[in-house]
Amino acid sequence: MWFVNNFIGQWRIFSLLTSFRRLGGFFFTLAGGKIIRKHIFLLPKLFAFFANAKDRSKNLILKSPIIITNTSMKRSRLLGRIVVLSLCVATIPASVVSQPQMTPLQSTHTSDRSFGRGAQQIADEWSAAMPQTTWSSHADVSWYTADGTEFTLTTAEQFAGLAKLVNSGKSMKGVTIKLGNDVDFSANRFDEVIGKDNDNPFSGTFDGGNHAITGVMISDPVLGFIGFFGQTKEAIIRNTIIRNATVVGSAPAGALVCNIYNKGLVSNCHAYDCRIVSAPYETSFGGSGAGSLVGGLLDESKIENCSATRVEVYSQSQSGAFISQAYNLCEVKNCFVTDSKIIADVGLIGGFVGINFAFFPGTESTFSNCYALNVEVVSLDSGDQAVLGGFVGQVSANFIAKHCYVSAKVTGGKNPGAFVGMTADESMNCKYDGCFYNNEQNPGMVGIGNGVEIPAIAGMPEAAMKTADMAAKLNADQNPAPWLQANDANNGWPYLKDNKPVITSLAAPISHEIRIWATAGRIFIAGAPAGTSVQVYDMQGHRIYNAAVLADHDIAVASGVYVVRAGDSTAKVIVP
Repeated sequence: MWFVNNFIGQWRIFSLLTSFRRLGGFFFTLAGGKIIRKHIFLLPKLFAFFANAKDRSKNLILKSPIIITNTSMKRSRLLGRIVVLSLCVATIPASVVSQPQMTPLQSTHTSDRSFGRGAQQIADEWSAAMPQTTWSSHADVSWYTADGTEFTLTTAEQFAGLAKLVNSGKSMKGVTIKLGNDVDFSANRFDEVIGKDNDNPFSGTFDGGNHAITGVMISDPVLGFIGFFGQTKEAIIRNTIIRNATVVGSAPAGALVCNIYNKGLVSNCHAYDCRIVSAPYETSFGGSGAGSLVGGLLDESKIENCSATRVEVYSQSQSGAFISQAYNLCEVKNCFVTDSKIIADVGLIGGFVGINFAFFPGTESTFSNCYALNVEVVSLDSGDQAVLGGFVGQVSANFIAKHCYVSAKVTGGKNPGAFVGMTADESMNCKYDGCFYNNEQNPGMVGIGNGVEIPAIAGMPEAAMKTADMAAKLNADQNPAPWLQANDANNGWPYLKDNKPVITSLAAPISHEIRIWATAGRIFIAGAPAGTSVQVYDMQGHRIYNAAVLADHDIAVASGVYVVRAGDSTAKVIVP
């Protein structure tokens, strides 16, 4: 008898295999996928029914990323196109439902590797550096009227008011919210996200008018939906820039949006100089599902003409430098990530997307005309639990990638892939067409970590990829042709006609703006390359600190005013 294995995850689909075997009893099957293919989210409710825990079920959906181990990948091919779900009619203890069986990827992972710090340590440091004052205490809802259908917001206080309204049950469905100008959020912590959970999603239209949201700082170790927009449902978010955001959460997390759910759309949105970390904290599902622009893409949702530049993503597992994961008939097209890095304690991670999962025929997600360029993909674990690839980490089934390329440095894991870490084949509806990777970034590394080279994923030297012929390969069978190439644009790499990169030279190593700020008794320096010289002076001109820092750094000082110099950056800070 077959069981669906490892249904822990993005969205609380539990791994009940061991419990079912122990309990025994009568069984029934759901075959062919037609009964439950519409929403895999129904499975937790079905489990809850047998456990007499219906009230729990709605809070167990859309919470934590699914874990698919190497063993389950091998078994998935045997399941084929018929899904057989064996459920025990005997009573399942509530503890089985509320506390799913843990897997190695969910346990807290402590790395002793000298080149990186764990996600939890980074999360703690970033949170400590944030202001303790909050925007929710300054929320302004005076702009809102119940019968209004369009509002233009111009202040951080008004956005705090929007969050308060949405989280009190006003989803904004049928309402358009516009951003009237650039808004800086750096004075306070954005403690109440716009759409805090499944019961209070944002369902309106947000049009940023190509203005920028800057300096957003979010830290919440408990809330499961972390981003400027948290949970969304049937929402449209477009024409928005987010800069210098720092997001600390459990899972999932994204700078602009945490989850795009149920036929949502993100269009012409761009993230610059953002930092996202998903750490375990006290939640069993923490530490996964981090992406730079968007956390999770779910249930017939789309992202188009978007980008992420100079972003940093840290997590325990299952994350990507652009988005963390895609599930059920989603589409990502004409998007890119550049000059960025994704670092995980373990895996499953990718330079563009961490993981795709869909279990039934007709639920495939498609990635087309996308690229990841000058991206670092790093796992702090060298074992077989770390699955990582230059473009995508792990693909279980129902995934299509076409007309995409990647140039990424991939480090860690037992069998990393230059394009994909682990993938099922066409028998599980996993298809690749016209995909390429820079084979000089990772000498000797194959395109598919768990397989052999295939023509649809071709390795090429960098010089050959920076040509008009390369653009022609990417444009194959597409009309109109979306790809362009010029030696004086994008450092010669092919780029998208309708989504041109702001920066034209990507040859330099990854670098980030040095940020300097202060909290009670401490001065913080972030984004400084290893070896950067740092000096701190008091107002009498005395140099009280002089050292070369190895990474993000903090300095204990007394209250007062100081001048801080880090490399070529200088700032005056007030330490409370």
